Amino acid sequence: RVNNLAAELIGYQRSRLARIGAPVDIMLLSDFRQAPLDYKLYVMLSCCQYDEATLAAVRKQVRDRGATVLWCYAPGFIRDGKADVRNMETLTGFGLQRVSGPSTPVVNVTNLQHPLTATGLQSLSFGAPYELDPLFSVQDPAAEALGVYRDTGRVALAVKQVGRSRSVFCGSHILPPDLLRNLARAAGVHIYSDSGDVLHANDSFVMLHTG
Repeated sequence: RVNNLAAELIGYQRSRLARIGAPVDIMLLSDFRQAPLDYKLYVMLSCCQYDEATLAAVRKQVRDRGATVLWCYAPGFIRDGKADVRNMETLTGFGLQRVSGPSTPVVNVTNLQHPLTATGLQSLSFGAPYELDPLFSVQDPAAEALGVYRDTGRVALAVKQVGRSRSVFCGSHILPPDLLRNLARAAGVHIYSDSGDVLHANDSFVMLHTG
Protein backbone atom coordinates (compact mmCIF):
# COMPACT_ATOMS: atom_id res chain seq x y z
CA ARG A 1 0.00 0.00 0.00
CA VAL A 2 3.02 2.31 -0.26
CA ASN A 3 1.78 3.78 -3.52
CA ASN A 4 -1.67 4.40 -2.04
CA LEU A 5 -0.13 6.08 1.01
CA ALA A 6 2.10 8.40 -0.99
CA ALA A 7 -0.58 9.21 -3.55
CA GLU A 8 -3.23 10.06 -0.96
CA LEU A 9 -0.94 11.87 1.45
CA ILE A 10 0.96 14.02 -1.03
CA GLY A 11 -0.63 13.91 -4.48
CA TYR A 12 -4.40 13.66 -4.09
CA GLN A 13 -4.37 15.79 -0.95
CA ARG A 14 -3.65 18.83 -3.10
CA SER A 15 -7.10 18.58 -4.67
CA ARG A 16 -8.69 18.50 -1.21
CA LEU A 17 -6.67 21.51 -0.08
CA ALA A 18 -7.90 23.40 -3.15
CA ARG A 19 -11.48 22.97 -1.87
CA ILE A 20 -11.14 24.53 1.57
CA GLY A 21 -12.12 28.00 0.32
CA ALA A 22 -8.82 29.73 1.13
CA PRO A 23 -5.53 30.20 -0.75
CA VAL A 24 -2.83 27.57 -0.18
CA ASP A 25 0.93 27.60 -0.72
CA ILE A 26 2.91 24.39 -1.25
CA MET A 27 6.22 24.32 0.65
CA LEU A 28 9.10 21.99 1.45
CA LEU A 29 10.13 21.20 5.00
CA SER A 30 13.48 22.81 4.22
CA ASP A 31 11.66 26.12 3.69
CA PHE A 32 11.22 26.37 7.47
CA ARG A 33 14.94 27.15 7.73
CA GLN A 34 14.56 30.26 5.58
CA ALA A 35 13.38 33.75 6.52
CA PRO A 36 10.57 34.01 9.10
CA LEU A 37 7.29 32.66 7.76
CA ASP A 38 3.97 34.34 8.44
CA TYR A 39 1.30 31.67 7.96
CA LYS A 40 -1.61 31.10 10.32
CA LEU A 41 -1.99 27.39 9.50
CA TYR A 42 0.57 24.74 8.55
CA VAL A 43 -0.52 21.33 7.24
CA MET A 44 2.41 18.94 7.63
CA LEU A 45 1.55 16.24 5.12
CA SER A 46 4.68 14.12 4.81
CA CYS A 47 7.00 15.22 7.61
CA CYS A 48 7.94 11.62 8.47
CA GLN A 49 11.62 12.27 9.14
CA TYR A 50 13.68 15.15 10.46
CA ASP A 51 17.02 16.21 11.92
CA GLU A 52 18.10 18.68 14.62
CA ALA A 53 18.19 21.67 12.29
CA THR A 54 14.66 20.96 11.08
CA LEU A 55 13.41 20.52 14.65
CA ALA A 56 14.82 23.90 15.67
CA ALA A 57 13.37 25.60 12.60
CA VAL A 58 9.87 24.16 13.09
CA ARG A 59 9.86 25.16 16.75
CA LYS A 60 10.90 28.69 15.88
CA GLN A 61 8.45 29.15 12.99
CA VAL A 62 5.42 27.35 14.47
CA ARG A 63 5.51 26.96 18.26
CA ASP A 64 7.14 30.29 19.06
CA ARG A 65 4.97 32.28 16.62
CA GLY A 66 1.63 30.89 17.79
CA ALA A 67 0.47 29.32 14.53
CA THR A 68 -1.89 26.36 14.16
CA VAL A 69 -0.27 23.17 12.84
CA LEU A 70 -1.84 19.93 11.64
CA TRP A 71 0.44 16.89 11.91
CA CYS A 72 -0.58 14.11 9.51
CA TYR A 73 -0.11 10.35 9.67
CA ALA A 74 3.44 9.70 11.02
CA PRO A 75 5.14 13.05 11.69
CA GLY A 76 8.72 12.71 12.84
CA PHE A 77 8.74 8.90 13.10
CA ILE A 78 12.32 8.83 11.74
CA ARG A 79 14.96 11.04 13.33
CA ASP A 80 18.58 10.92 12.18
CA GLY A 81 17.87 7.62 10.43
CA LYS A 82 16.23 5.86 13.43
CA ALA A 83 12.52 5.00 13.60
CA ASP A 84 10.98 5.47 17.05
CA VAL A 85 7.57 6.71 18.18
CA ARG A 86 9.31 8.87 20.79
CA ASN A 87 10.78 10.93 17.95
CA MET A 88 7.24 11.95 17.07
CA GLU A 89 6.57 13.40 20.51
CA THR A 90 9.73 15.50 20.32
CA LEU A 91 8.62 17.05 17.04
CA THR A 92 4.86 17.37 17.56
CA GLY A 93 4.48 17.72 21.32
CA PHE A 94 1.90 14.89 21.40
CA GLY A 95 2.27 11.73 23.42
CA LEU A 96 1.79 8.99 20.81
CA GLN A 97 1.76 5.20 20.62
CA ARG A 98 2.08 2.80 17.73
CA VAL A 99 -1.07 0.83 16.94
CA SER A 100 -0.38 -2.91 17.14
CA GLY A 101 -0.60 -4.59 13.75
CA PRO A 102 -2.11 -3.36 10.49
CA SER A 103 -5.57 -1.76 10.56
CA THR A 104 -7.62 0.62 8.46
CA PRO A 105 -6.95 4.35 8.97
CA VAL A 106 -10.66 5.22 9.08
CA VAL A 107 -11.42 7.89 11.69
CA ASN A 108 -14.79 8.20 13.39
CA VAL A 109 -15.40 11.74 14.65
CA THR A 110 -16.58 11.52 18.26
CA ASN A 111 -16.71 15.17 19.31
CA LEU A 112 -18.96 17.35 17.17
CA GLN A 113 -19.04 20.17 19.73
CA HIS A 114 -15.48 21.34 19.10
CA PRO A 115 -15.01 24.16 16.53
CA LEU A 116 -12.63 21.96 14.52
CA THR A 117 -15.28 19.29 13.96
CA ALA A 118 -18.63 21.02 14.46
CA THR A 119 -19.17 22.00 10.82
CA GLY A 120 -19.39 19.74 7.78
CA LEU A 121 -18.38 16.47 9.43
CA GLN A 122 -21.84 15.09 10.16
CA SER A 123 -20.94 11.97 8.13
CA LEU A 124 -18.80 11.19 11.22
CA SER A 125 -16.03 9.27 9.46
CA PHE A 126 -13.22 9.71 6.94
CA GLY A 127 -10.14 7.81 5.81
CA ALA A 128 -9.22 4.81 3.64
CA PRO A 129 -10.77 1.32 3.70
CA TYR A 130 -7.45 -0.53 3.25
CA GLU A 131 -5.02 -1.50 6.01
CA LEU A 132 -1.82 0.37 6.82
CA ASP A 133 1.07 -0.40 9.14
CA PRO A 134 2.36 1.50 11.01
CA LEU A 135 -0.44 3.64 12.41
CA PHE A 136 -0.20 5.86 15.47
CA SER A 137 -2.66 6.96 18.14
CA VAL A 138 -2.65 9.75 20.72
CA GLN A 139 -1.94 8.76 24.32
CA ASP A 140 -1.75 12.14 26.00
CA PRO A 141 -3.80 13.39 28.98
CA ALA A 142 -3.21 17.00 27.93
CA ALA A 143 -4.79 16.44 24.49
CA GLU A 144 -8.50 16.72 23.70
CA ALA A 145 -9.79 13.77 21.67
CA LEU A 146 -11.88 14.58 18.60
CA GLY A 147 -12.00 11.20 16.86
CA VAL A 148 -10.96 7.54 17.10
CA TYR A 149 -9.92 4.78 14.72
CA ARG A 150 -12.94 2.75 13.68
CA ASP A 151 -11.10 -0.58 14.08
CA THR A 152 -9.46 -0.06 17.47
CA GLY A 153 -11.24 2.81 19.22
CA ARG A 154 -7.89 4.47 19.92
CA VAL A 155 -7.59 8.25 19.58
CA ALA A 156 -6.77 9.19 15.99
CA LEU A 157 -7.71 12.89 15.95
CA ALA A 158 -6.82 15.26 18.78
CA VAL A 159 -5.93 18.86 19.57
CA LYS A 160 -3.46 20.23 22.11
CA GLN A 161 -1.78 23.50 23.03
CA VAL A 162 1.98 23.16 22.45
CA GLY A 163 3.95 26.26 23.37
CA ARG A 164 2.11 29.16 21.76
CA SER A 165 0.74 26.99 18.99
CA ARG A 166 -2.46 25.00 18.60
CA SER A 167 -1.39 21.55 17.45
CA VAL A 168 -3.64 18.95 15.87
CA PHE A 169 -2.75 15.32 15.17
CA CYS A 170 -4.57 13.20 12.60
CA GLY A 171 -3.52 9.57 12.19
CA SER A 172 -5.29 9.18 8.86
CA HIS A 173 -3.50 10.12 5.64
CA ILE A 174 -6.73 11.31 4.01
CA LEU A 175 -7.93 14.70 5.23
CA PRO A 176 -11.39 15.90 4.15
CA PRO A 177 -11.76 19.52 2.97
CA ASP A 178 -14.34 20.24 5.69
CA LEU A 179 -11.87 19.40 8.45
CA LEU A 180 -9.15 21.48 6.80
CA ARG A 181 -11.56 24.41 6.36
CA ASN A 182 -12.54 24.26 10.02
CA LEU A 183 -8.88 24.32 10.98
CA ALA A 184 -8.20 27.28 8.73
CA ARG A 185 -11.18 29.22 10.06
CA ALA A 186 -10.19 28.54 13.68
CA ALA A 187 -6.66 29.70 12.89
CA GLY A 188 -7.96 33.05 11.65
CA VAL A 189 -7.60 32.34 7.91
CA HIS A 190 -10.10 34.23 5.73
CA ILE A 191 -12.51 31.75 4.12
CA TYR A 192 -13.73 33.06 0.76
CA SER A 193 -16.11 30.16 0.15
CA ASP A 194 -17.42 27.16 2.10
CA SER A 195 -19.10 25.52 -0.91
CA GLY A 196 -16.33 22.96 -1.46
CA ASP A 197 -15.58 24.26 -4.95
CA VAL A 198 -12.01 24.78 -6.13
CA LEU A 199 -10.71 28.21 -5.13
CA HIS A 200 -7.41 30.00 -5.68
CA ALA A 201 -6.58 33.50 -4.52
CA ASN A 202 -3.66 35.91 -4.21
CA ASP A 203 -3.17 39.66 -3.86
CA SER A 204 -4.55 40.31 -7.35
CA PHE A 205 -7.45 37.95 -7.98
CA VAL A 206 -9.83 35.34 -6.64
CA MET A 207 -10.77 32.37 -8.85
CA LEU A 208 -13.68 30.04 -8.09
CA HIS A 209 -14.23 26.99 -10.27
CA THR A 210 -17.21 24.67 -10.09
CA GLY A 211 -18.25 21.67 -12.17
